[in-house]
Amino acid sequence: MPGEKPMKTVNTSNFFLKRLRAIILVGVFAILAAVMAVPLRSVLSSPLHTHPGSDSVVADVKPAQNGTRLLAASKPADLATSVFQPLPFAEGVATFNSDCVTPQTDFFLGDVVCAKASGVPVSVFPWHVLWVDTAGLVRQSDVASTDDTTTYMYTLPSTPTSTVNNETIDNRGNWSVKLARSNGAVRQTATFVVHEAANPISDVFIQKVIHGDSTMVASGDNIAFTIVLGNAGPDTALLVHLVDTVPAGATLVQITQNSGSPCLPADSVDCTIASMQNGDRAEFTVIYNTGSMAPGDYEATARVTSSAQDQNNDNNNSSSPFTVTTGTGGTSCQLICPDNVNAVANTTEGGQRGAHVSFDDAVTAGDCGVVTATPGSGSFFPVGTTVVNVSSETGNGACTFTVTVDDTGTNPPTISCPANITANADGDCQATVTIGTPTATGTNVTVVGVRSDGKPLYNCDCFPNSPNQADDSCNIYGGCSRKNPDLPFAS
Repeated sequence: MPGEKPMKTVNTSNFFLKRLRAIILVGVFAILAAVMAVPLRSVLSSPLHTHPGSDSVVADVKPAQNGTRLLAASKPADLATSVFQPLPFAEGVATFNSDCVTPQTDFFLGDVVCAKASGVPVSVFPWHVLWVDTAGLVRQSDVASTDDTTTYMYTLPSTPTSTVNNETIDNRGNWSVKLARSNGAVRQTATFVVHEAANPISDVFIQKVIHGDSTMVASGDNIAFTIVLGNAGPDTALLVHLVDTVPAGATLVQITQNSGSPCLPADSVDCTIASMQNGDRAEFTVIYNTGSMAPGDYEATARVTSSAQDQNNDNNNSSSPFTVTTGTGGTSCQLICPDNVNAVANTTEGGQRGAHVSFDDAVTAGDCGVVTATPGSGSFFPVGTTVVNVSSETGNGACTFTVTVDDTGTNPPTISCPANITANADGDCQATVTIGTPTATGTNVTVVGVRSDGKPLYNCDCFPNSPNQADDSCNIYGGCSRKNPDLPFAS
């Protein structure tokens, strides 16, 4: 109508697009705020699962304040998979004298320990240097610097014990300093030992386990056990005394020391090692004959002590259960093979690199007759691992061990990689690149490749029992199988 203003036309598609953008921006800021609010967390990765330069799998995460105990994950499946890939930095951590110049790993109560950390990347979320005591508790946390020359100082307690979180902690023993990411993932660890000058202590321990897979033996047959004793420190243990108890009704066939400082008198179930330093171990094999033992359950026990003050008496005794069954016995042969052998290639025979390797005879007990090892002692063993089978002429005795020959000197392997490649990224900021085939020389050389960003080197197919999802999901769940064929290596 005359005099009325024309109505504005609203573009509904533009309107909803603007609203959608606003919602996305709000969501992004909310996520960033949540991530930045996450406190530093500290956890200790298990030695069986931690590799230098790789993130630790962690659980039971707690804020890394003083007194926090570092814990290990018991089941990796319990954890959410991190979306962050390992960083291509050469991280490291080491301990020094208080001058921060002289490398040092042994200290006394009250000493000042200096640490240096290298390879710390520039990050919005700071990494930390954690000082961890003998019980796995964080005593001090320092923000890690990207400057490799930065030093971190910690003054050790001056008393033998400290009370942390209402728990009495022995300050003597193995400590560690750890380089950890902001989420608590431990990247590198350096250990050091703390002593008490006026009161040396040690921790001797013993383990006795049955030799072989079966804990059952027919009455009248032989049964073998392995005994391992050692010193967990921190100081030297003197007059380490081993006493092995022969089970009631059984008779001792023999006891043989396989490694470690001599236990005297030799071949005795009651012997003494003059001294064992921190980390020393000794191994024995003991064989009993069950004689006329009645069928039933028994235990074979052993004990170790020393003249030094023992930090932990709970690990000074060990027992191993076994069961005697009904049987005639007395005619079987028991063979105990020597430990696995390692050697270095020093000759070539038949076009193969290798070495002539000699090894000890198997320990025998019972009616064995002639004992034969195949290949025999002194034979030529090629580079790689060879299984040696040992058998008896009578009594059905058998055991195996391995001989591994490495080629580290006269014929070292070499590798030549393809040339560097530059590729243009697609609309998703990535590119598919054929990286070529490396060439290698040497004998029995295996070539593997990894990417510095932690992503798979190959395209992937899912295993049938893996989630039927995209390739990345296969990688996360461990169900990745290399496609066939797939460079750089032959199928």
